[in-house]
Amino acid sequence: LVPAEVTASTLAVAGGSADNGTIYCVAAGAGSSVYNASASSVAPQLVFSQVSGGAGFLCGVGAVRGGGVTALFCWPPEAPGQLRRVYRGPAPLSDLTVGADHVAACDGQARGIRWWRRGSGQFPEVVPGAFGSLVSGDGFTCVLETGSVVRCWGPLGSAVQAAFANVFVSSLAAGG
Repeated sequence: LVPAEVTASTLAVAGGSADNGTIYCVAAGAGSSVYNASASSVAPQLVFSQVSGGAGFLCGVGAVRGGGVTALFCWPPEAPGQLRRVYRGPAPLSDLTVGADHVAACDGQARGIRWWRRGSGQFPEVVPGAFGSLVSGDGFTCVLETGSVVRCWGPLGSAVQAAFANVFVSSLAAGG
């Protein structure tokens, strides 16, 4: 891998309450690095089990309090009231990961990976299989396959996968 100069800024922070599954969001003002707003509750009628963020949006896996079908929801961090359901069953989702402009999660029944906001067909609809360490970044999603082999998809997926061609790893992480 070639070192590259990277700059990034956090546009939103989301946190979950362990006792009741509520998600709270704080967004920086446009063009600002100052967080001067108080945390806003995201859909208090839902209990979230996972949350992850991309470029200008957050997503979470949640269900209606008191029971209900688990679904995938996404929203802009500056307007948590604009929650939108993206996926609802039949399979429960796990290992939610969000890249810059796409969302990936493991489908519990199909035992594979599903994508949303795939952008010009750069990501497949579903990839069957059991995987570990599902991660996403700007233009890629990667998994750790059996035998510590890294497999990736997306516009930059082949480049990331090629960089790991001669190494074996026990876990993956992505960030920027």
